[in-house]
Amino acid sequence: HKDVATCEATPHHLTLSADDYARLGTLIQMNPPVRAVRHRDGIWHGIAQGIVDVLGSDHAPHTLAEKAKPYPASPSGMTGVQTLVPIMLDHVNAGRLTLQRFVDLSSHGPQRIFGMARKGRIAAGYDADFTIVDLKRRETITNAQAGS
Repeated sequence: HKDVATCEATPHHLTLSADDYARLGTLIQMNPPVRAVRHRDGIWHGIAQGIVDVLGSDHAPHTLAEKAKPYPASPSGMTGVQTLVPIMLDHVNAGRLTLQRFVDLSSHGPQRIFGMARKGRIAAGYDADFTIVDLKRRETITNAQAGS
């Protein structure tokens, strides 16, 4: 019943798993927490089945000094606004989801949930809000790129 409840997923939970804590520690501490691979795979299953309506950035940036504190003194959260598109396009290139499904999750889903007129599609009568990307470009996300 899409008119009663919606479901959001984040790139963090689609990309990371509890296995990454050994390498990244509190850098990937967030709420809800990153869990086992089977949980991550369950979210991907929800995307494939149309259960997930929208992608969220869950943008909650902190300084490296803040994130370097030992758990539980370290804050939960990480950047998301600048990383959502490149991370999800990496998943598109890896075949985890189609480009059309990514557009649906990042454009049409929010339009439907929030009732934004003339948004979320490339169609006659809609605003021309779109992003042009190079699916062949390779780039590493760095801390220097983070705007917040």
